[in-house]
Amino acid sequence: MSALTLEAARELAAAYALGVLSHEESRMFEAVLESSPELRLEVAEYREVNALLALQQQTTISPNLKTQLLGRVGATKVGVLTSSPRRPVLTWVLSGALAASVLVAVGLGRRVREQGELLTDQDARLSAAAAKLAGREKTLNTILEPDVELVQLTTTGEAPPVVQIFWNRKTHSAIMHTFRMKPAPAGRAYQLWFIRDGKPVPSKVFNPEPSGRFLAEGIDIPTDQGVTGYAVTEEPAAGSLQPTTPILVFGKVATS
Repeated sequence: MSALTLEAARELAAAYALGVLSHEESRMFEAVLESSPELRLEVAEYREVNALLALQQQTTISPNLKTQLLGRVGATKVGVLTSSPRRPVLTWVLSGALAASVLVAVGLGRRVREQGELLTDQDARLSAAAAKLAGREKTLNTILEPDVELVQLTTTGEAPPVVQIFWNRKTHSAIMHTFRMKPAPAGRAYQLWFIRDGKPVPSKVFNPEPSGRFLAEGIDIPTDQGVTGYAVTEEPAAGSLQPTTPILVFGKVATS
């Protein structure tokens, strides 16, 4: 017989707690039990329920309940229940069946709870995905507005990094999107600059994801005239008031 999987062992937990597994089944079950805290917890819960049932069976049985039970079992089995020396065995079988039913119900309740938690997690994932899609749709709608102008920052070389600036001249704000841009080294970041009247004006400090992508919205643009281009440099993580390294990518604003 092959070794039990954890899932198969969980199906046998109630039977193990009742002590009705064969010697070989018990040995295989205990091999899984030894390495699974979750399975040990299930067995402990089943044994607790079984103990409660055993205590309950020590109380006096109502005569009416006993009469109804005997009537259902049938006249031929009444003698076995009332006078046969095998009565303890039959009583143990009935109580064991009752205990097994309760333990199965407990196990089903546990599975229902686990499935409920799984569904809750899936709902949360779906809600997060829906929110993400809604955010992307909002960004797309903003980019497609008629007052938006695209300025693309890049440099020479094979597959160079690219920074896109979607500049809304009406609202004086911009969306920045990067791709093929490696994350900055530890303790460093990238910084966006406006080129105004030939001088750099500090703006957004950022660091792309490992994929090279980064998206930032609501970047304020100077309201006065004079912005002729955008540039990106590598700076300390907190940013700088003036560029401290050469320009990595540059884009010129189209003149009307």
